[in-house]
Amino acid sequence: MLEALRLRPISELVVGAGLRWVVLAEPRAVFGNVALSPALARLVPPVRRAVFEKVTAIDLAALEHVVVAGYDESTLFVLDGVTDPLEAEKRFRERLLHDVIRKSYRPDAIWTHGRTAMGKLRAMSALSPGVVAIEGGGSLHAKVALLFAIGRLHKSPRALSLPDMNLVLEGLGDAPIRALAVGPFAGDWDAALQGMLGVCTVVGGSVRLVDEGQLDLSIRLAGGWGDDAARAAENLHAGWRNLVQSSLGRLLQLDEPIDGPRVEGRGELVGLDVRVDGVKLLDGLYDLVAADIGEILAMGRTET
Repeated sequence: MLEALRLRPISELVVGAGLRWVVLAEPRAVFGNVALSPALARLVPPVRRAVFEKVTAIDLAALEHVVVAGYDESTLFVLDGVTDPLEAEKRFRERLLHDVIRKSYRPDAIWTHGRTAMGKLRAMSALSPGVVAIEGGGSLHAKVALLFAIGRLHKSPRALSLPDMNLVLEGLGDAPIRALAVGPFAGDWDAALQGMLGVCTVVGGSVRLVDEGQLDLSIRLAGGWGDDAARAAENLHAGWRNLVQSSLGRLLQLDEPIDGPRVEGRGELVGLDVRVDGVKLLDGLYDLVAADIGEILAMGRTET
């Protein structure tokens, strides 16, 4: 009898080497929030989710956990809560037109990759029960997810084991949406937040659902602040003020917080917390990205 795949937490399927950023989300908890449901339905219409499910065999609103990891050349999506990973792999494979390769490592661990009609490289690892890893722009990271699941690559670092990742995650606390980016931050990013990003090791943010459609937003920055932690917190506060006074901040109505912002600096971590109106933020987000939502949900459609 085969040993069960090592699938959870699904963050353990994401390799740390080359990671630039990672998002951890709980879609079912988010879509299940009654107060935010109308705004979410406007942002991601149920009819589009239904089309996506028909094409991919993946119900976005039913997913328990999602990890999205960004690398220099590709993006990896690890999804937990897929009813039938092998059916999802079958539909995925049917949309590949060139250089299609399918390898079965065992009946519950399948790796498929190939190119779309537009020549774009796509890959999927189907891992039963309940998990798929989909990669756009490459195939290596989807394969690594499978190898982690079957118990190989013991010495390879996972995404959340990178330096200061856990420090920031602990600072953010439990939340259904968390995002982290790994330093060093160069170029335009180096001067962001009063120059703070230039000395950060990890930057993180989270969104926590609270009563009546309100959202608690948190930001945490890890770095060697030492005795400068209080001043770093002041700089973070100044950077937040610049954001909320910008056109983007006003569009998302971050300039009208319900509570906060509050900042704190201690040791290696500085942070900011603020409570906002989630419905207004989602409405602003719709105005900002509505044109792109169709493209995101069309990832499973056959290209012409």
